[in-house]
Amino acid sequence: MKEILIIYFSGAGNTKIVVDEIAKLLKMKSCNVEAIPVENIESIKNIDFSDKILGIGFPIYGGSYQQILFEKAIECMETQNKKIPAFLFFTYAGFSIDAGTLVGKLKDKNILTIIKKGFKCPSSGWGMFVPEGTLFIKKMLSFDNNLFLKIKEFTEEITSRIDKFNKKPFNKSGLTIPMSRFLVKLTEKWENKFLFNNLTIDKAKCNGCGLCVKKCPVGNIIKKENRIEIVNKDHCLFCQRCITMCPTGAIFWGSNKAHRRYTKEYRDELLKKVKRID
Repeated sequence: MKEILIIYFSGAGNTKIVVDEIAKLLKMKSCNVEAIPVENIESIKNIDFSDKILGIGFPIYGGSYQQILFEKAIECMETQNKKIPAFLFFTYAGFSIDAGTLVGKLKDKNILTIIKKGFKCPSSGWGMFVPEGTLFIKKMLSFDNNLFLKIKEFTEEITSRIDKFNKKPFNKSGLTIPMSRFLVKLTEKWENKFLFNNLTIDKAKCNGCGLCVKKCPVGNIIKKENRIEIVNKDHCLFCQRCITMCPTGAIFWGSNKAHRRYTKEYRDELLKKVKRID
């Protein structure tokens, strides 16, 4: 039986949808599958990766992956000098330009990428600021209509390439577009200045439930004297998780110019439009 471990990050929930579907389909192929959020670093430290097939899933933010979290996780991965196969997948709303960097870091740990694939999902960031009727709004706020079919095809290819890897290990090199790092930094600066500036909690709306405290992947939100506070606004990953999960809509970006909130309910309504497969 193939032992598959998926380490993933999901902010607003798009990537988790893909993770769950991949895990379900691989289990149907008699694989033993476990999925662990990348922020659970203590759990990752205790895993022997030498007998695992590794899956890594993440959303694309500003053209890149969540480097701080994944690089910590990769440092902990012990393969006993054995080459192990890995499949990478990511969700994106617009474009991806820096996945090759992650492929290289995995290779340094004897983790060889056998396949990688992107899946189009709604924008939980930029898309919230785009007015109705704007050009590309439907594209930004939609899942790929064939999302589940493409995930099924991806899992079929994963098992095929694992069999090939077991006969002769190989690595699918990652492509990093020239000047991608410059473009990523430029995108991040623009987002920080004009969109995701000054994460704010509306004290009047906040009911103190603490859900955001539990869900923040970097522990950047705390409960202090029955008040919810942000520790350091510069440490925010812009993953939107707290905004998505807040039951009272009390968390928002300081400019508060968003036209909508990417809540679970909003996401699930968009997902209903996607074709299902038997």
